Amino acid sequence: YDVLSHNCNHFSDDVTMFLMNKHISEEVRQQPAQFSNSLLAKALRVPLNNYLGGFGNAAEQFRQSQQEVQDRTRRVWDALDVGSLVVYTTEGGLAVVAEILYKEE
Repeated sequence: YDVLSHNCNHFSDDVTMFLMNKHISEEVRQQPAQFSNSLLAKALRVPLNNYLGGFGNAAEQFRQSQQEVQDRTRRVWDALDVGSLVVYTTEGGLAVVAEILYKEE
């Protein structure tokens, strides 16, 4: 079981194909794909999979990847000084330039 790639929508589609030789609606079948690229899906995928059935050692892999992101973020932050310019890109692709005015260690 995986909340995005092998969930109840996939099961329902397989059963409907077996019994009626037709797919469930395209709108329902595409819901996981539409949701999978969102930040919320990325944040909740592993906890939901663990709660709903899990998949292998993904929780440990997720924890390790989160730790790597935190470590990398700390190294980058440590390398920046007051007055440094940074660029932040939003999920929508909008780039924002900002200057670091204050840095509390």
